[in-house]
Amino acid sequence: MCSFERTGSITVSTTAPRFGIGLDPTDRRAAWEVSSRSLGEIQYPIELKQWARGDGRQLFRRVDADVMTAAKEVSRWVHGEGYLPRAPASFMSKADYWIVAHALAHGCAVMTHEVAAQTVKKVTFPNVCRGLGVPCMDPWTMLRTIGARFILD
Repeated sequence: MCSFERTGSITVSTTAPRFGIGLDPTDRRAAWEVSSRSLGEIQYPIELKQWARGDGRQLFRRVDADVMTAAKEVSRWVHGEGYLPRAPASFMSKADYWIVAHALAHGCAVMTHEVAAQTVKKVTFPNVCRGLGVPCMDPWTMLRTIGARFILD
């Protein structure tokens, strides 16, 4: 068992190879535990689907009215920034779009390994977040920000 102690509330959404996290710095109460059983034994896509609908359900947020409003704002920003036509289409077809919409709607931050790109060929998390005023950070900054401590038993 590995415990992840933190001082912030975490919302997780995943897209390979990036990992997006919404961070609510006002919630200072909870601790998040990940057991090897809940994550380590998933071997096949069908098992992942079953796990996500069962034990993993708490890791996914539902799309509410605020997220839908924010999604429209994200879409307007992405399509209005002068990217080549394929770039917005690619960004909008992935979970990246929804991660930013959730963060914008609920005042969270986005955590990603992705770095800002000064190109019209690719829309990146940091570019969209900066444009919409959503905090965006790398994993190490996020861990320092929430005061994470990893304890191995």
